[in-house]
Amino acid sequence: ATGEANHATAEYACTSLTALRRTIHEFFRRLKKSTYVLSGSLPTLDEEGNVLTHADDDPVLEEDGTSSDAQLGVIPGTWPLVSDEDVKHAFMQAEEFFLRH
Repeated sequence: ATGEANHATAEYACTSLTALRRTIHEFFRRLKKSTYVLSGSLPTLDEEGNVLTHADDDPVLEEDGTSSDAQLGVIPGTWPLVSDEDVKHAFMQAEEFFLRH
């Protein structure tokens, strides 16, 4: 059984249902213990329509717009989600974006 447990923990969430469930549960468990910032953004597309992602070392912006090395903050090009209106706006922007592309 120990070998199976070690094997299961080595699986990635994209390779098995068990690993995906474990990853989701771990994520939500950590949210309860941590502070986090929700933000939204639209994808950046290259010439061929591929979605480009932000690099892990992109500068982080604090709420006042100043740059910071802190892990909490907003990545440039995103907007913070702090209210119901922010969430509705983000999904409306996403829907409009995807209808245009």
